[in-house]
Amino acid sequence: MNNKMQDITSNAEKTTADTPKEWEKERQDILGELRDLRNDIDDKLGKEQEKLADKKLKPSERTDCEAMAAELTKEKGVVESHIKAIETSEDANWNTNRDSARAAMTDFKSWWAKQKEKMDRKTDADNDHDGH
Repeated sequence: MNNKMQDITSNAEKTTADTPKEWEKERQDILGELRDLRNDIDDKLGKEQEKLADKKLKPSERTDCEAMAAELTKEKGVVESHIKAIETSEDANWNTNRDSARAAMTDFKSWWAKQKEKMDRKTDADNDHDGH
């Protein structure tokens, strides 16, 4: 019985000792994903702004580009707020901030996939090469 308790105590000490290291790795992984997502949004926003700079853009296309640029700007703000939350997270709010950031990343990726599908249907093209 005493050996089992020592093993349990020893394992608990190892887990506790590794926790800050694991927490920091998870934090850095999430920050990396959020920053990559922000960069992707910046790229997409830049492309929309290039389209908007074109004087020959049809009014209906301009409206679509303005709407997309506004949505991308909003999403970039959301991602940046999650970056700040993760950077300033402490033990007390880590799980909430981590889960919220992951949900936001999933939501954006889902939204973006739907936007690509809409564009494919609108242009009768498979620009994202996903088969539909």
